[in-house]
Amino acid sequence: MTEASLERLYSDQIKAYAEHGDQDGRLADAPLSLLRRNPVCGSQVLFTARPQIGWDSGAIQLGCDARRACLLTQAATAVMVEGLQGLDLAAMWAKLAHGQGLLERLLANQAVDEGELAQWPQLAIFAPASAVRARHGSILLPFRTASEALSSLEPAAKP
Repeated sequence: MTEASLERLYSDQIKAYAEHGDQDGRLADAPLSLLRRNPVCGSQVLFTARPQIGWDSGAIQLGCDARRACLLTQAATAVMVEGLQGLDLAAMWAKLAHGQGLLERLLANQAVDEGELAQWPQLAIFAPASAVRARHGSILLPFRTASEALSSLEPAAKP
C-alpha cells in the first residue's frame, strides 16, 4: 500500500470521527448490551441501548464503547451512533439496514449515487477502504454488532 493510499484510508475525517469513537459511550444499566470482537484485528465494540419510554414507542438512546478498537472501527462507531441516536426502533432498524447496506456496497467498490447517501453522507469517508479488504470487517463491526443486538429483542418489540 502506498503512502498516498494510507493517507486516503486514514484521512483527517476518519481521525476526527475516531476521536469520538474512542470514548466510553456505553450506557450504564442498559437493558440491551452486546460485545463483539473482530477476530482479524481484535477490535471490540460494546453496543448498548435503552428505550426512553418502551421498545415499541419513543426514542431509543444508544451507547457504544469502541475504546479497544482500531481507528477505522472507532470512526465507524461514531458515524453509526451519530446517525441512529434518538430514533424510534422502527426508524432505527430501517436506517441501520440502509447504512449497513450502503457501507457494504462502498467497500465492495460498487456504485452508490449521492441520493442514496443522503441519509448517511458520512459513510463516503470509508470509500478509500474498498482497496483494503482486510479492513472491511473492522469498519462493518459496529453496524453488525448493532444489528445483532437489536435482532435479539423480543419479537413483540420488533417493528
